[in-house]
Amino acid sequence: MTIKSNIKLTPELLITAPRRSPAVPSPDGKYALYTVSTYSLESHTECKEVRIVDLGTDTTTLFSDNDAILAPQWLSSDKLLWLKKAEGGKTEIWIGTVGSASKNSYRAGLIDAAIQNIKIRELPDGNIALAFSALADDNGALHNVENTEKPLSSAREYDTILVRFWDAYFAKERGSLWYTVLKKTSSSTYKLSETPLVNALASTNIDFPSGVVDTDSMNGSVDLSDNGIILVSRDPAIDMSKKLTSGIWHITLSSYTEAPQKIQQIRIPGFAGLSSSPSFSQDGKKIALLMTKSEDIGADYNRIFVVTLINSVKVVVEVIPVRGQQNSKNWGLSPSSLFWSSDSTVLYVYAEERGRQKLWKIPTKNALIYSVTKTMPVVATAFPGEGSVTAAHVLSKDPSEKRLLINRSSLVDSGTFNIIDPDTNHVTPFSSVSGNALELGLKNSQVSEIIFKGDGDYDVQAWVMKPAEFDKDKKYPLAFLIHGGPAGAWGNAWSTRWNPAVWAEQGYVVVAPNPTGSTGFGYEFAAAVKGEWGGRAYGDLVKCFEYVRSNLSFVDTERAVAAGGSYGGYMVNWIAGQPLGRQFKTLICHDGIFSSPSMLSSDVPLALDEDMGSHLWDSQETWDKYNPARFTHNWKTPMLFIHSDKDYRCPVTEGLAPYTVCLMKGIPSRFLNFPDENHFVLQRENSLRWYKTVLGWANKYAGVDGVALEPALTEPSKSRRKLHH
Repeated sequence: MTIKSNIKLTPELLITAPRRSPAVPSPDGKYALYTVSTYSLESHTECKEVRIVDLGTDTTTLFSDNDAILAPQWLSSDKLLWLKKAEGGKTEIWIGTVGSASKNSYRAGLIDAAIQNIKIRELPDGNIALAFSALADDNGALHNVENTEKPLSSAREYDTILVRFWDAYFAKERGSLWYTVLKKTSSSTYKLSETPLVNALASTNIDFPSGVVDTDSMNGSVDLSDNGIILVSRDPAIDMSKKLTSGIWHITLSSYTEAPQKIQQIRIPGFAGLSSSPSFSQDGKKIALLMTKSEDIGADYNRIFVVTLINSVKVVVEVIPVRGQQNSKNWGLSPSSLFWSSDSTVLYVYAEERGRQKLWKIPTKNALIYSVTKTMPVVATAFPGEGSVTAAHVLSKDPSEKRLLINRSSLVDSGTFNIIDPDTNHVTPFSSVSGNALELGLKNSQVSEIIFKGDGDYDVQAWVMKPAEFDKDKKYPLAFLIHGGPAGAWGNAWSTRWNPAVWAEQGYVVVAPNPTGSTGFGYEFAAAVKGEWGGRAYGDLVKCFEYVRSNLSFVDTERAVAAGGSYGGYMVNWIAGQPLGRQFKTLICHDGIFSSPSMLSSDVPLALDEDMGSHLWDSQETWDKYNPARFTHNWKTPMLFIHSDKDYRCPVTEGLAPYTVCLMKGIPSRFLNFPDENHFVLQRENSLRWYKTVLGWANKYAGVDGVALEPALTEPSKSRRKLHH
């Protein structure tokens, strides 16, 4: 591959480069819909487009560049549905035909509230089932925030642990799932039904979504069939201060204009943990879902279940993937989500394996045969391809259509669209947003991986990324990046938040290890971090650094910097007080953890309880053992801290406290704060500032001629200080 020599991936290029959503095929498989956004640093504006690609000719047309369009999706083979915000906190439903939204679109209805997480399904009578989440008041009626009378006091009061989540506080009104129909008219247009909206959860204490905000799209937490709805939410019968769990509910309907006939939780003996990814088969006769045995996120893994609906009876079978016909060895992976084939005989499952998000094919045709044993061993087969799968869909709803539309990305390519035949594994590539990395000045040969012995008799994997213009005879400073979680992993996938390629193009060799606790390397490896946050995982990082120093001659470990976010930020703070900290010129902590007990102020305090293996009051020693705050007497290395005010996962004080320690000890440090960001820095200009400060700080201490560190934004200039003296 020959890259364009005049292109270099800078923070500015990363911020302004097109960002494309996964492509979603139309029901007949002729078209695919996607959105793309670009940002201008000259006008400081974002341009959003909805585009449609003809899968037969590979030609793309602009459907709309109106940024008021929200949540566009296929209504039928040639029609799209989308939302628009309306005055007074209301939401409009719009429909348009493939072509141009400005020429042939119409408003199909108005809902008197802000809505999200919209799901639609074409019904046998030609009408469209429509479900969405919106707030409900104490009486179960639809709630419009803008119609609420402002209280005289701004006080909030709580009696439960549900105080705040992600970046917002819980309000009195909670989310619920609503449904209705779009009626097909004689002129083949659609109109919102005049019958009142139905609150599916009015007779329950179930919230939907279960968090006050959506950290990810909740569309994967609800699905529709012709006569039912299935959803995931927290279990209202469980005290969330005692147990972190969720359940799956099956709602039986006679129609989408009447109240539910029955709401029943799907319970599986021995499984009382987290539920996710409910999916109806196309014929509506089966439900696939994921469950864990316990609520311990780090020490447990998802199992696959198929629930067959026979009249009012639910027959549950656990699907147990194995490696091959001649190898009944356990799959060893934890699936993250799934969906059905068009003929309802195959499950397609997402699961990480060794730093790659893969799509797996799992046949379930004979699930009922195993209804006596309750378990069904099946062979799981991964589809081939570079990088990681970001999204996949069956190409059409035709039961005879087996092909899939797969979206991928990699460490050098921000996104590709491919069609794959699951029987032959034949891949037809038809689109890359970055010109197969060329438009970003990158190439596949920059990426490699190393395997080394960890802090015991086991192997650990790490990604290595070199500069595009790598010279084997030169030595490059080391950027040592530590991922969050700890239930997470560095993958061969594109990211706009933590992008190793941007570091590499500054002139670093990037090493991104997947130490103990990382997902995709087997259940035992992921679970081994429990109670060992600063133990075995830290030991793996030490071994990684030593391996790089001894085996990668082109890496200058005398000019090394380390950076990490969330759990990676915790690890940076831990490293600062340990011998490994002396090996780095500087340490960079994004949204990290400084004091383990202080994380009881997190929005998910039970998650840390599970990771520690005990409550604070039951085992103070366990919490203290790997508490970074206990080792500040060893801190010497210059440090940069980034923390945002709306981060309720790792509260902002976890960044302010170690920053203060550095100042009081005379250690060079800086604090970068975003008052309007949460655990992630997402706004384009804020992201640019993040990269400029992070890279500028790293370059200063590693001696790299890249982005230069600018004066602290909010500090008075030196000349002004002198004036006041």
